Amino acid sequence: MNDDIFLIFGYIGSANACLMMLPQIYLTIKKQTMEDISMQTISMNLITQILFLPYTIHNKLYPFLTVNIFLATFDISLIFIYFTIYNKNSELKEPLLHSSNA
Repeated sequence: MNDDIFLIFGYIGSANACLMMLPQIYLTIKKQTMEDISMQTISMNLITQILFLPYTIHNKLYPFLTVNIFLATFDISLIFIYFTIYNKNSELKEPLLHSSNA
């Protein structure tokens, strides 16, 4: 079979993998909550992408390199959003706790 067909499947799969995180990021930003997201999973995903980076560069696996860069960016975005929401919610809850104790 022609190698170009496999390359096409690789790029289509890579594009799909890049797009699969967008709905999660959109809903997280829209709802301003991360209750259903495991930060351990996000962290492990980020570590995996970092570990795959030298392998994909060395073997010139450009579809996977593209996916790793996009997914690492999305994971970093979710981690940033998590800490932003966490800090925002902590600031909102503290005055309520102090006012109920007074």
